[in-house]
Amino acid sequence: MLAVLRQVQGGYRARFERRLNHPVEKVWAMLTDNEQLKKWFPELHVDDLREGGVIKFDMQDGTFEEMAILELKDQSVLQYTWGEDQVRFELYPEAGGCSLVLIEDIQALTDHTP
Repeated sequence: MLAVLRQVQGGYRARFERRLNHPVEKVWAMLTDNEQLKKWFPELHVDDLREGGVIKFDMQDGTFEEMAILELKDQSVLQYTWGEDQVRFELYPEAGGCSLVLIEDIQALTDHTP
């Protein structure tokens, strides 16, 4: 899955699009149901699935990074923070499956060299 990368104010936006042979409901579960999520990204844990809720990233050292859920539309949109960045998943039903769009907004690194 190749990304389309473009510069935006303050950084970059990477956009990935992929057609999947699975219904929206199954893909949504892979993104939001902890039992399904751990099959492909075991460090993530949905703690509170709602706008304003939290997804936790296990740092593998006994600590967890909390990522705020910024937007949630059931079976359609999941957007949350990722450090200084943001990730957004969008699902679109199609015949025989769905389209998955992943958008990552990446903040530009600033040079702090004197």
